[in-house]
Amino acid sequence: IGLIADGVHVAPDMVALAWRLAEGRLILTSDAVDVMGTKAADATGDAVRLFDGTLAGSVIGLDAAVRNVMAFTGCSLAAAVGAATEVPAQCLGLTDRGRIELGRRADLVVLDEANRVVLTFVAGQLVVDLRVIPLEVVSAAGVVGEVVHRAGRLAGAGVARREPRFQIDQLTR
Repeated sequence: IGLIADGVHVAPDMVALAWRLAEGRLILTSDAVDVMGTKAADATGDAVRLFDGTLAGSVIGLDAAVRNVMAFTGCSLAAAVGAATEVPAQCLGLTDRGRIELGRRADLVVLDEANRVVLTFVAGQLVVDLRVIPLEVVSAAGVVGEVVHRAGRLAGAGVARREPRFQIDQLTR
């Protein structure tokens, strides 16, 4: 069951209800759209709307969806992350990803204390390090969000120079 947990497509109380009824079967999706350079839509907050007010999409990344689910439902970080990783992998029959285990593909992110992405790994290789990207670049037109989106991982622009919850050497032990 796909769920856009931006608080716009699905109201927070409905996210909480869906979580209670289908926990372990919900798949967090972002519905993220790129509105840069377009004159057909406007991104305000987490929503993208056509100029006539019609909802056209969302701009949240999956890390924001994870934070929202935690805020709307009171669930644990592990449960919310599972809805963005393990449940979709199971649904798609992808047995090489969705969990951190020996022998699986190492596509993962490291979150800071605010549960925002600071590091992104694809197939075990560091592809984005938001700790070293100047704040101006992060803020400028969603550049980092696009880089991480192209890497195909849990992502979102956010604030640069955050401290990770885990050190890199802890991840490789």
